[in-house]
Amino acid sequence: MTAEEGQEQETQQPRKNAVLRLTPIKSLFALLVVAAAVGLSIGLTYYFTRKAFDTTGGNGKEDQPVVDDNSPSAEELRLPTNIKPLTYDLVIKTYLPNYVNYPPEKDFAIDGTVVIAMEVVEPTKSIVLNSKNISVIADQCELFSNNQKLDIEKVLDQPRLEKVEFVLKKKLEKNQKITLKIVYIGLINDMLGGLYRTTYTDKDGTTKIAACTHMEPTDARLMVPCFDEPTFKANWTVTVIHPKGTSAVSNGIEKGEGEVSGDWVTTRFDPTPRMSSYLIALVISEFKYIESYTKSRVRFRIWARPEAMNMTQYAMEAGIKCLDYYEDFFGIKFPLPKQDMVALPDFSSGAMENWGLITYREGSVLYDENLYGPMNKERVAEVIAHELAHQWFGNLVTMKWWDNLWLNEGFASFVEYIGADFISDGLWEMKDFFLLAPYTSGITADAVASSHPLSFRIDKAADVSEAFDDITYRKGASVLQMLLNLVGDENFKQSVSRYLKKFSYDNAAAEDLWAAFDETVQGITGPNGGPLKMSEFAPQWTTQMGFPVLTVESVNATTLKVTQKRYRQNKDAKEPEKYRHPTYGFKWDVPLWYQEDEQQVKRTWLKREEPLYFHVYDPRTRNALISDAFAAAAVEEMDYETVFEMLKYTVKEEDYLPWKEAISGFNTILDFFGSEPESQWASEYMRKLMKPIYDKSSIKFIAENYKKDELFFKK
Repeated sequence: MTAEEGQEQETQQPRKNAVLRLTPIKSLFALLVVAAAVGLSIGLTYYFTRKAFDTTGGNGKEDQPVVDDNSPSAEELRLPTNIKPLTYDLVIKTYLPNYVNYPPEKDFAIDGTVVIAMEVVEPTKSIVLNSKNISVIADQCELFSNNQKLDIEKVLDQPRLEKVEFVLKKKLEKNQKITLKIVYIGLINDMLGGLYRTTYTDKDGTTKIAACTHMEPTDARLMVPCFDEPTFKANWTVTVIHPKGTSAVSNGIEKGEGEVSGDWVTTRFDPTPRMSSYLIALVISEFKYIESYTKSRVRFRIWARPEAMNMTQYAMEAGIKCLDYYEDFFGIKFPLPKQDMVALPDFSSGAMENWGLITYREGSVLYDENLYGPMNKERVAEVIAHELAHQWFGNLVTMKWWDNLWLNEGFASFVEYIGADFISDGLWEMKDFFLLAPYTSGITADAVASSHPLSFRIDKAADVSEAFDDITYRKGASVLQMLLNLVGDENFKQSVSRYLKKFSYDNAAAEDLWAAFDETVQGITGPNGGPLKMSEFAPQWTTQMGFPVLTVESVNATTLKVTQKRYRQNKDAKEPEKYRHPTYGFKWDVPLWYQEDEQQVKRTWLKREEPLYFHVYDPRTRNALISDAFAAAAVEEMDYETVFEMLKYTVKEEDYLPWKEAISGFNTILDFFGSEPESQWASEYMRKLMKPIYDKSSIKFIAENYKKDELFFKK
């Protein structure tokens, strides 16, 4: 066997009663009960078929990733670090059809002027910025230092690298302050990135056009030449010249009413905090808004097309409640005077956390109880909680580079369940849904060879976009849940608050987060018997792909043996070469919780998933048993006859979580067998199990009461 597979480590723990050998992890049952923590450790996915491989693009060839050989390398992709931006002063004029008379060739054009104040870090004779599909008017560009004009020798467009270079006649010196004025022409494109156009139909059947932005990860360069990398933070002052009849919204709060000049309106915005370029945002539209204020007097607006305004009230209530809560939870006030949220007809993502101007797909923020069910309401709350969490994780403190994107998205995916639970006053019990979404989908993606570590090397430009996946979002959230379970709520909150305060308006790496934990957490024993060192423990879970499956065996009447090996869906598939030999050899220090009879829960370590031990089979434990049984059968660690035998108890099951897991497991079986006879047998067996709960259900009662959250979500 290789180092990646099969090598096992063990720990022995005295106990009073024997336990049968079990491969399903997350929960075990006998006189000594082992049950699931919602953390990453000791978890398995309930998926076992081709669905797992769809995360790589659906071709099933995990060891043959699609690579664009013409895409820039990581070295080519990056900007030089010899100059850093301090401020941007952007003036942009937008030409939207059907509002103003202008030459037809100007349709969807933008006229832009940006003045960038910069500081020279190292001597250089050129200034390199990101720019894509932008025409720089070279003879109108100017460079100044100490009120003296400096000569620009030439301007070089580098479309393959998405850069523009200003070559100078004289070298700039270290610490020199300079100001570069760039005049350019751009485009309101139809690609759902940068500054793009979106359309909708009003109540009269007229097609309306709006302009909006989506910059993450690397599309700010489509709207304005800039230092389009996360570490180049700067303050942005934006002025928009837009057609009369439209409104403009940006990150900063507007300075009074727009100035009208003929058919054009000029709207000016206050400077933003120091932030990364991917957070710059702009919406020009005929949208309307509702307005209210948080407890700390942050102005809150929800924008939507006029026909959808009746669906904005819930977003307002949820958003204000969540923002108030986060200010207390993080111990840091929201740093902007306003927060706008805009519902867009066309949007490539569910939402985007632009600082002070969050943009959403309509279905992710609009809600009408007369049109949508309670699960839609819960989903809207989750998305709002996720994006508002980003105002701290991602906006206030930003990862240094996209190889640590999980610091942004994993945190927001973790905190969204805390925020959504607060929005519902605990009614939704979101900790249960954590098992169904981030936990299971994260480890599903991580069980295949095409996975990647949470922190990983960027080799090609395409790697940046591919980082936005279930590993980054869901596994990242699960790792953070594991850390919270390990150190406790208060230690976790204090560590996170220390991290946020230390790196406010700056960039950080995973090592900075671990250092904040090590500076805060006291009294927690680590795997080697001494104080827990997060800087030694956490990287095992973030710098190597995969996770362990633990096997608990009975040695004799008083001893358990616990062993680990990496859980894999397809043992023959190979990982990308750069991930095959991690520092920790696909081994993990694993915290284990156990309980003997009625005694207090205790913790031990399996050196190099985190179970929590329950004496009673609550719904989360039953959910975990079913999940792990299907997962173990998927890799031939358990036969399906045993799984089906275990499921016989569900004729008495009345809780949502176990049923959700059982149905998911059966669905994967049906998907796998298609039209084969096995599918018919599985369907008949499932119908037999579900008949008692179906007979007890009243469709009429559901139809009459689905708006009542306290009934719908009642255990």
